[in-house]
Amino acid sequence: MTRKTQPWQHWTKLPLAVAIAAGVSGPASAVSFYMGDVEAQFNTTLSAGAAWRTEDADKRLLAPHDGRGTASANNYDDGNRNFDKGDTVSKIVKGNSELFLDYAVDSQYLTRVGGFVRGRYWYDFELKDESRRYVELNDDAKGNASGGELLDAYVFSNWYFGDMPVSIRYGKQVVSWGESTFIQGGINTINPIDVRAFRAPGSQLKDALLPVEMFYMSAGVTENITLETFVQADWEPVRIDDCGTFFSTSDFVADGCGPVFLSGNVSEAVNLQSGLTINREGDRRPDADDQFGVAMRWYVPELNDSELGFYFIQYHSRLPYISGRTNGGPDNPNFPNYFIEYPERIDLYGISINTTTPGGWSLGAEYSYRDKLPIQWNAFELITGGLRNEDYSLLYKRDQEKVAAANGGN
Repeated sequence: MTRKTQPWQHWTKLPLAVAIAAGVSGPASAVSFYMGDVEAQFNTTLSAGAAWRTEDADKRLLAPHDGRGTASANNYDDGNRNFDKGDTVSKIVKGNSELFLDYAVDSQYLTRVGGFVRGRYWYDFELKDESRRYVELNDDAKGNASGGELLDAYVFSNWYFGDMPVSIRYGKQVVSWGESTFIQGGINTINPIDVRAFRAPGSQLKDALLPVEMFYMSAGVTENITLETFVQADWEPVRIDDCGTFFSTSDFVADGCGPVFLSGNVSEAVNLQSGLTINREGDRRPDADDQFGVAMRWYVPELNDSELGFYFIQYHSRLPYISGRTNGGPDNPNFPNYFIEYPERIDLYGISINTTTPGGWSLGAEYSYRDKLPIQWNAFELITGGLRNEDYSLLYKRDQEKVAAANGGN
């Protein structure tokens, strides 16, 4: 996604580089057993980790209301102010358990059936139990600091129709397309990213992508061509950092956060008492309908054993957009209100290649093109435009903006 940005918005990325983490993981405990003719495997991994801030906050990242800062950052600096040099930003223990079931079927067409279930559980003592230096974490952030959840939960079946293998899955699962993993603007957009979980000390790659309920099918139509399709039955957004936590770069976007404070020269309490706020309305989230995709993978041995991929995906944005209207609510009619929304029915077209160079290097590249992708207005322009009573009720444009991205790696 392309954005217009101000220099101070680039500076807000700097705290990401000033933390150090340490963690200990116990060996994975794996047990294989049979339940009749069903083969089962149960795995559990436990870990503990901590992270500390190693540098003082840069005054260019802080609002000036208390004399510490020089930036227009009063809506972006809570996480930066909450942790001083040497402070622990996370102390977490967590576990991950998986159960895999597999049953071989003696049939002309159906060959295997089974299922996979994965869950995780965690407790961050720093965020759950400790107080903060500047502003306390809200109830949403406290709730996210501990808990447990079901991740993958799907059933699968493998078939043969003549010489054509077919694999079918239904349930909560991860489907990864394309050659890049996390580069924004890439093809791999089917599953949202859990930023909070991936930043935790001791996290693994599988912690990053959130499984979503969907139907998935893969069919090897020829020896060298495979077709894939999915239809999603649910929608989940990206899980961003909670406001007030160390890695957070916004104080008004995550669940339970806000309002937007209009003056950086006085404290948040004075902003509230004086009514110098832009209040948050309820989020506008899409339904689960109209999310699907098709892909073709073509193995070309004559092209140095390369695999080409061609993709089409229609999806609802997993990333939040900031929108609003100039007329506020009855409790604050003189200032605009804002809300978080997720644009729907974005069309993605993509191609990819995975190959090996003559020197033995593995090379992957992709190109993606999004039609009808909304472009977010700069947040500062959004707020000041609302104060000037300009027509910022439509805060992004559709059907006029087209964005392309290319990613590569080795």
